Amino acid sequence: MKRIWPWSWLIAVYLAPYAVAQPTSVGRSSGEPASISSPAPAARLPQHDTPRARAAGALAITTLMRVWVAESRWTADRDHDIQAHVLLRYARRAHVSLAVAADRLVWRFSRPPRWVRQLTPACMQPRSWPARLRWSSHRPLCLALAERAAGLLRGDISDPCAEVSGWRSPGRALARAERRGFERVDCGVTRVVFVR
Repeated sequence: MKRIWPWSWLIAVYLAPYAVAQPTSVGRSSGEPASISSPAPAARLPQHDTPRARAAGALAITTLMRVWVAESRWTADRDHDIQAHVLLRYARRAHVSLAVAADRLVWRFSRPPRWVRQLTPACMQPRSWPARLRWSSHRPLCLALAERAAGLLRGDISDPCAEVSGWRSPGRALARAERRGFERVDCGVTRVVFVR
């Protein structure tokens, strides 16, 4: 019996745009090859409206928001889209959740300020938010990130740079990556340098 993980619905719903077409029928009598059909659009997949499903969806949005702010700041939309698709591809390939993919690809190498790890889709002021900054000026940016993350997970935003496997900050991290065999990928104007 195949084991089904509790978060498997998340992959089915949010990664539907990445699904590979599967054979649906074989013409046995005529010897025809199997016909290939495209996967069902994400909107037609069963919607799971349970507390557990809502929590998993909120965790995926939260994960993307935190990665985006830690790695590319608040408003680097192109960077955000590419980074999210890198994480989604990794999660699908490794059969892990988006949060685990972020742990392996981002948090292992990055130590953002404590308040970044306290961001949520509700965009309430993080407990560790710096007193010298006004949260009221950052809250609209946070809400925009939450909306963008939800749209990306629904499949509304396509992958702008599909050959990317990761990213590095300009400087020593990039030089180290190039010594290890990574090469730069031109994804247009971005804050970070994308590599494969």
